[in-house]
Amino acid sequence: LTAMHRDALSSEPSAITRFFGCKTMATLGSIAFPMFIVHGPLGQIFYKKAIAKKLWGKPMPHAFFPFYLAICLGISHLVNEHFVKNKKV
Repeated sequence: LTAMHRDALSSEPSAITRFFGCKTMATLGSIAFPMFIVHGPLGQIFYKKAIAKKLWGKPMPHAFFPFYLAICLGISHLVNEHFVKNKKV
């Protein structure tokens, strides 16, 4: 643990440290909690038989999963920007 901390603070961190410290990974880390909160209800809307049958006529096929993931990422980003980061909330 000490070695990883020293690597992160060094002038030339290792490739894995740079990878996990890049802007993309930091952004994904910041939406982890909103994603945890959002994915369950969205998954039920698209995939739970009782709910999806009433909304869409049937549960979404497996091929829809990339779109579900994109929807979860987008909504998680919005929740993070407008709710989690909001000082007024």
